[in-house]
Amino acid sequence: RVITRAVEEAKKGNGTKYGLFETHVGAVHQMRLLVRQVLRKSMHVSSPALILHSLEDTIAKPQNAYRIFHALGSAEKELCLLEGGDHVLTVDLCKDEVAHVATRFLDRLRSDATFVAS
Repeated sequence: RVITRAVEEAKKGNGTKYGLFETHVGAVHQMRLLVRQVLRKSMHVSSPALILHSLEDTIAKPQNAYRIFHALGSAEKELCLLEGGDHVLTVDLCKDEVAHVATRFLDRLRSDATFVAS
């Protein structure tokens, strides 16, 4: 409900603590450039990675999470798709589940004898 109200207020042009839900053309161009750079360099990522994405995200599609996940060079990576949240999962309705998934991922890394921090 909070998210729905925030989106409705933003659509009317009213700012909320979540910001305005509008994107300028220049920002879209810069985002496309950034995405290309990230995808080009992601194969060189060797650190463990956890990708979290909401199935109800109103900004980014789950395909983006799959794309990043498959592009990462990391041998230790996990993709977790969550229900019940929107774009900013850490402050959304599923924030407790986000914390649980992240903690489980980090605990698994810590207990994995083959993981050595560099």
